[in-house]
Amino acid sequence: MIKKMANTYLFQGNPRYYDMDTYLATHSYIYWRCPNYKDKIQIGDKAILWRAGKKAGMIAVGVIVEIPTPASKIQFPELLGQRFWTSDEMDVDDIKIGIKIKDVRLTYDESSTSREHFKLNPIVSKHRIITNPTGTVFKLEGAVADAMFLDWNNTSDLEIGESTSSEIFDSEGKYRYVLHKRRERSSALRKAKVKHFLTTNDFIHCELCRVNLNEKYPSSLSEGYIEVHHINPISTLAEHTPTHIDDLILLCPNCHRMVHRTKDAEKNLEDLKVWFLDK
Repeated sequence: MIKKMANTYLFQGNPRYYDMDTYLATHSYIYWRCPNYKDKIQIGDKAILWRAGKKAGMIAVGVIVEIPTPASKIQFPELLGQRFWTSDEMDVDDIKIGIKIKDVRLTYDESSTSREHFKLNPIVSKHRIITNPTGTVFKLEGAVADAMFLDWNNTSDLEIGESTSSEIFDSEGKYRYVLHKRRERSSALRKAKVKHFLTTNDFIHCELCRVNLNEKYPSSLSEGYIEVHHINPISTLAEHTPTHIDDLILLCPNCHRMVHRTKDAEKNLEDLKVWFLDK
């Protein structure tokens, strides 16, 4: 049997209307609106997630794991991420596609996979995502997809979607592609938690001891620094379980180490909460 060549599709989202950064930071299995190519996209095809706007660019890669399906009939409706929309509720007949995310890079970097970078690429620069980026789903010709994955991977022989020695368990307990040993999902989760925390707090501080690291260390080192702890251990969660912002807590390095001082981190966290209440 001849093995079907996987196609590559680019899925674009506009952060003005959808908080795709937080969705990608907290979900390793996502659904995306698919108004076209409904009869073309197949399981095993490759996916590129593209952020529109001022910080436009390639921010995640993955593999299609559910063909285009009405939203009312998808496998995991709890993973739809509807709370990240700033517009109206979706139509139950809206066509969604399931994507297993392999790697995420939410930090804007003009030198790697940004739109500005790809505008200088002689192959990618001719594609509609650069010349006329209107739409949600774009099919990428082989040469365009190869050029984009090459810049993403910095190597031409790393295939998205295949099981290789590059797939290992990361610190979040999920399989993912390792590129330069980055921990982008952990970084993205931290960014999302801090952003949410600052909506109700004036400054970043430890949620246990309430220390503000800016008051203890030079701002050149401490500005914006804080660690993030999973309240419910990742190892206890079912596959594809999304990480909600409320599942995370901001901790200073000392408190974080105390939480993990023994194997029972959950009990340690609760004991420390009680202990600090008396301080």
